[in-house]
Amino acid sequence: MAKTYDFDIIDACDLDNILKAGNNITITKLDDCTLEISPSGVDGLANYYKVFTYTSGSLTKIETYSDSTLSSKLFTKNLTYSSGVLTKLEFTNETTALTETKDFTYDGSGNLINIEKS
Repeated sequence: MAKTYDFDIIDACDLDNILKAGNNITITKLDDCTLEISPSGVDGLANYYKVFTYTSGSLTKIETYSDSTLSSKLFTKNLTYSSGVLTKLEFTNETTALTETKDFTYDGSGNLINIEKS
């Protein structure tokens, strides 16, 4: 079930915390003040096994497997930072090889102002 959040701005720390939660989510910008956060379409994903990779203290990769044997990778999220701020999220469905990329743009105060999906 999707949740809708209304706010004037979301800062980089809020977005980073949402992603670090390990949830496979889709963030959709509905208008200038509304983001919709919803599951990425796989029910029960919380029961799967996740491997987190950190580089210099920043979360850079989340790999989701069907179980703790790590024999079947389902999804990979690669996170890219610039000067400590999350700038790109690349989500790959390992089963279908489909990739979705989201580029994050911030204003001079560090507030998220745009999410471009490709």
